[in-house]
Amino acid sequence: MPEPTSATPPSSPTPAAPSMPPEKPSASATATVTQTKTKTVVAVGLIAGAAMGVAAAFALLSAPKGQLMVCKGGPVQGKVCRSDRECLGGRCVASVLSRPASTAATRPATKPTTKPATRASLTVAEAPRAGKAKPGIVLAGESNAFLARYAFHSTGATWMVNKMRLKVGSAASVARLTLINELSGAVVANGVPDSQGIVDLSNLGLSVPRDSDMTLAVKADVKLLTAGATSGANIKVTLKDDPGTFQARIPSDSSLIMTSIGGDIGGADKIVRKSFPTLTMVPLPSATLNLGTQSVMRFTVSASSQGDVSLKKLTFNIVKGTKAVFKPAGAVGLTPVGAVGDSTLLPGTASVQGGSIPTDRCTQLVGMTGSCVITVSFATEEVVAAGTSKTYDLKLLIQGALAPGDVFGTTLGTADSVLETGYAALGSRPAPYFMIDSTNNSRADGRSYDLIWSDFSAIPHRAVPGDLSTRSFTGSGDWTNGLYLMPDPITATLVK
Repeated sequence: MPEPTSATPPSSPTPAAPSMPPEKPSASATATVTQTKTKTVVAVGLIAGAAMGVAAAFALLSAPKGQLMVCKGGPVQGKVCRSDRECLGGRCVASVLSRPASTAATRPATKPTTKPATRASLTVAEAPRAGKAKPGIVLAGESNAFLARYAFHSTGATWMVNKMRLKVGSAASVARLTLINELSGAVVANGVPDSQGIVDLSNLGLSVPRDSDMTLAVKADVKLLTAGATSGANIKVTLKDDPGTFQARIPSDSSLIMTSIGGDIGGADKIVRKSFPTLTMVPLPSATLNLGTQSVMRFTVSASSQGDVSLKKLTFNIVKGTKAVFKPAGAVGLTPVGAVGDSTLLPGTASVQGGSIPTDRCTQLVGMTGSCVITVSFATEEVVAAGTSKTYDLKLLIQGALAPGDVFGTTLGTADSVLETGYAALGSRPAPYFMIDSTNNSRADGRSYDLIWSDFSAIPHRAVPGDLSTRSFTGSGDWTNGLYLMPDPITATLVK
């Protein structure tokens, strides 16, 4: 082949060479241009044609912008190519299926959708007060007395709780606090309260899996009265939010640390007693309402095995769906309450007050429907020995006229909403009408409650003030009311 010249004379026309596309040539083509250092575009095409075939070279040079070259024929048909050599016996031609670059460029961009990242968090709260977690009474000397439950909930990550601070009320009454994982039942940690009731727990290693819950129970070993516990002490526990006393972290990211629970989280009231009574309803011998003396309620009082208990005052609420009236059974100086199997009623007094209707409409012959209240005060006290039970009847004299469908409901319960422990004090109503006074003084300034009882924790224990005429409170200060004693009232109903 003659060496190419830099120009062609006008008298010797030469066939026009294909025009070069505006895009950058392939690497091999670029290398050829660099080696020959020629300005003749035709020579570049001819040299490339020697390597990959004249037809493929012309196809490559004439491919529209944005169009792909693919193998046609051969074992790799459809493969993107730049020369026939890459097609292993096939040809490298312009693809008729590819879209022009201009069309692709005008397609609206699709914005990628991404799910927002979940923020990692850990919440701590008191678990619902169900079962033993409700406010109530714990016994002196009791092991693993249930105090509170705390719920931990993780979101977005697994959390590791490493330390916390608990504080118990009346530290002198508690020997030890124990933290328990409710799911596994395993003891997590325990500690002895200091003089302020503080127990700091560290190195806990409690894992709260991502988007899951963990519940911890706090229990206490309560001291005996002889070892420092106090009857009436409230050993309520609190999960504290003091600075530096709580820590939780995300194991996968040590920079994420939680050091506050958002404020102190208190548990329910738990009152220490030497012993306590349990009151339960017993079915009546007859559920039919009749005229005459009739048992309108029957109930059992059981003392815990740790000690005797005594009753001083009971309150019964009557809902009268009849025009018949009633009076306490028994003579003067006797209550309408008596032990089942014993025909003798207990000494004391009973008074009737109106509720939704006037008092005289509860007890007079011209009656009306509505509510009334009967208060029973025992002259001394009704004692139930440790580990034993007694069953009692409330007997009333039903008078007047009864009609079919008349209803007479009796409820033994307590509306006492404030806890008080003190002396059985005489009230201003006809004696003996007892109240509780936390101060041993000579004034009738105690508070009236629906139910008054004692756990015999004082030594000596006394049932009544020493001098009824002067109302001197020389009795014992181990009397309390019905708060936490009866979570649910007990009710008996008679129907005509």
